[in-house]
Amino acid sequence: MITLMATTPRVEPQDPPPFGRWLASQLDRRGWTQADLARESGLGPSVISRYMAGQSAPAIDNARTLANTLGVPLLAVLVEGGQLTAEEAQARPEVSAADDLPDAEIARQVARRLGVSLDSTT
Repeated sequence: MITLMATTPRVEPQDPPPFGRWLASQLDRRGWTQADLARESGLGPSVISRYMAGQSAPAIDNARTLANTLGVPLLAVLVEGGQLTAEEAQARPEVSAADDLPDAEIARQVARRLGVSLDSTT
């Protein structure tokens, strides 16, 4: 008679995801635990745990809260959390200087924002 024994597959511990590693390093710098971060930030302990495990990334509101709590730039949290690439974080929007616009266009934009008409016939 042959006896088969069931074996449980061996699960190797996984490295924390990049955001979890970054967040852990931020906690280590401060000598904080996950509970400390939850208390200081007002975010729930389960939220912090999910971030550490890579189960979720912070949405913009929580990213802002983490940035303020940790004293780091919001862009750093967004890049580390995978919401932005480093290149996107460095990008600056192109904005036309008012000096480049004709006076009529400036007047039109101001009137539009103020909700008034530039019609000179009234």
